[in-house]
Amino acid sequence: MPVEFSRKFGAIDLNLEGGFNFVHKGSDGWLVRLVAGHRFGRKLELDAEFYNVSAVNPYVSHPTIDAGLRYKIHKPIILLLMSGRGLEPASHEQPYYVGYFGLQFLLPPRSYDHEDVPESKPSSPLPPPH
Repeated sequence: MPVEFSRKFGAIDLNLEGGFNFVHKGSDGWLVRLVAGHRFGRKLELDAEFYNVSAVNPYVSHPTIDAGLRYKIHKPIILLLMSGRGLEPASHEQPYYVGYFGLQFLLPPRSYDHEDVPESKPSSPLPPPH
Protein backbone atom coordinates (compact mmCIF):
# COMPACT_ATOMS: atom_id res chain seq x y z
CA MET A 1 0.00 0.00 0.00
CA PRO A 2 2.52 2.65 -1.09
CA VAL A 3 1.93 6.38 -1.08
CA GLU A 4 3.62 8.57 -3.66
CA PHE A 5 4.50 12.29 -3.66
CA SER A 6 5.89 14.28 -6.59
CA ARG A 7 7.29 17.80 -6.68
CA LYS A 8 9.19 19.88 -9.22
CA PHE A 9 12.13 22.00 -8.01
CA GLY A 10 13.25 24.10 -10.95
CA ALA A 11 14.46 21.70 -13.64
CA ILE A 12 14.53 18.69 -11.27
CA ASP A 13 11.54 16.41 -10.71
CA LEU A 14 11.50 14.61 -7.34
CA ASN A 15 9.35 11.59 -6.58
CA LEU A 16 9.10 9.94 -3.15
CA GLU A 17 7.27 6.66 -2.66
CA GLY A 18 6.91 4.68 0.54
CA GLY A 19 4.60 2.23 2.18
CA PHE A 20 4.02 -1.12 3.76
CA ASN A 21 4.31 -4.18 1.53
CA PHE A 22 1.78 -6.93 2.38
CA VAL A 23 3.10 -10.32 1.20
CA HIS A 24 0.76 -13.33 0.92
CA LYS A 25 3.39 -16.07 1.26
CA GLY A 26 6.40 -14.47 2.90
CA SER A 27 7.45 -11.65 5.21
CA ASP A 28 5.67 -8.32 5.13
CA GLY A 29 7.90 -5.28 4.94
CA TRP A 30 8.53 -1.71 3.88
CA LEU A 31 9.47 -0.12 0.59
CA VAL A 32 11.00 3.31 -0.01
CA ARG A 33 11.93 4.92 -3.33
CA LEU A 34 13.39 8.35 -4.05
CA VAL A 35 13.82 9.40 -7.69
CA ALA A 36 15.35 12.61 -9.04
CA GLY A 37 15.01 13.26 -12.76
CA HIS A 38 15.65 15.87 -15.42
CA ARG A 39 14.33 16.22 -18.96
CA PHE A 40 16.71 16.97 -21.79
CA GLY A 41 14.57 18.22 -24.63
CA ARG A 42 11.23 16.68 -25.55
CA LYS A 43 12.33 13.06 -25.88
CA LEU A 44 14.92 12.22 -23.19
CA GLU A 45 14.60 12.01 -19.40
CA LEU A 46 17.45 10.88 -17.11
CA ASP A 47 16.78 9.68 -13.56
CA ALA A 48 18.73 8.67 -10.46
CA GLU A 49 17.04 6.41 -7.92
CA PHE A 50 17.52 5.08 -4.41
CA TYR A 51 15.29 2.08 -3.69
CA ASN A 52 14.99 -0.09 -0.61
CA VAL A 53 12.65 -2.96 0.12
CA SER A 54 12.88 -4.70 3.47
CA ALA A 55 11.20 -7.61 5.23
CA VAL A 56 10.04 -7.31 8.84
CA ASN A 57 10.41 -10.83 10.21
CA PRO A 58 13.19 -11.81 9.83
CA TYR A 59 14.61 -8.37 9.08
CA VAL A 60 16.24 -8.25 5.65
CA SER A 61 17.01 -5.08 3.67
CA HIS A 62 17.84 -4.69 -0.03
CA PRO A 63 18.97 -1.10 -0.74
CA THR A 64 19.96 -0.30 -4.32
CA ILE A 65 21.03 2.79 -6.24
CA ASP A 66 20.63 3.13 -9.98
CA ALA A 67 20.40 5.41 -12.99
CA GLY A 68 17.92 5.17 -15.80
CA LEU A 69 16.44 6.85 -18.81
CA ARG A 70 13.17 7.22 -20.65
CA TYR A 71 13.43 7.91 -24.37
CA LYS A 72 10.33 8.69 -26.42
CA ILE A 73 10.88 6.61 -29.56
CA HIS A 74 7.65 7.14 -31.44
CA LYS A 75 4.13 8.10 -30.44
CA PRO A 76 3.07 6.35 -28.10
CA ILE A 77 6.17 4.14 -27.43
CA ILE A 78 8.78 4.93 -24.74
CA LEU A 79 12.07 3.04 -24.23
CA LEU A 80 12.94 2.38 -20.56
CA LEU A 81 16.48 1.52 -19.40
CA MET A 82 17.88 1.16 -15.87
CA SER A 83 21.17 -0.04 -14.42
CA GLY A 84 22.31 -0.08 -10.81
CA ARG A 85 23.78 -2.03 -7.96
CA GLY A 86 23.12 -3.14 -4.42
CA LEU A 87 24.56 -1.02 -1.62
CA GLU A 88 25.37 -4.01 0.57
CA PRO A 89 27.67 -6.95 -0.20
CA ALA A 90 26.10 -9.43 -2.60
CA SER A 91 24.58 -12.56 -1.09
CA HIS A 92 21.90 -15.07 -1.98
CA GLU A 93 19.37 -12.46 -0.77
CA GLN A 94 21.08 -9.24 -1.87
CA PRO A 95 21.71 -8.45 -5.56
CA TYR A 96 25.01 -7.01 -6.71
CA TYR A 97 23.68 -5.76 -10.06
CA VAL A 98 20.13 -4.80 -11.03
CA GLY A 99 18.88 -3.64 -14.39
CA TYR A 100 16.08 -3.76 -16.87
CA PHE A 101 15.00 -2.57 -20.26
CA GLY A 102 11.56 -2.41 -21.72
CA LEU A 103 9.06 -0.61 -23.86
CA GLN A 104 6.14 1.37 -22.48
CA PHE A 105 3.02 1.62 -24.63
CA LEU A 106 0.63 4.45 -23.73
CA LEU A 107 -2.91 3.14 -23.97
CA PRO A 108 -5.18 4.24 -25.41
CA PRO A 109 -2.72 5.34 -28.09
CA ARG A 110 -2.19 9.04 -27.71
CA SER A 111 0.50 11.56 -28.33
CA TYR A 112 2.95 12.37 -25.55
CA ASP A 113 3.76 15.68 -27.26
CA HIS A 114 1.17 17.47 -25.16
CA GLU A 115 1.79 15.88 -21.75
CA ASP A 116 3.30 19.11 -20.33
CA VAL A 117 0.39 21.22 -21.54
CA PRO A 118 -2.59 21.28 -19.17
CA GLU A 119 -5.72 19.93 -20.77
CA SER A 120 -8.55 22.38 -21.18
CA LYS A 121 -12.04 21.22 -20.32
CA PRO A 122 -14.27 21.02 -23.38
CA SER A 123 -17.34 23.16 -23.10
CA SER A 124 -20.58 21.23 -23.12
CA PRO A 125 -24.03 22.50 -23.92
CA LEU A 126 -25.45 20.05 -21.33
CA PRO A 127 -25.63 20.85 -17.61
CA PRO A 128 -23.40 18.78 -15.27
CA PRO A 129 -24.97 15.50 -14.02
CA HIS A 130 -26.53 15.55 -10.52
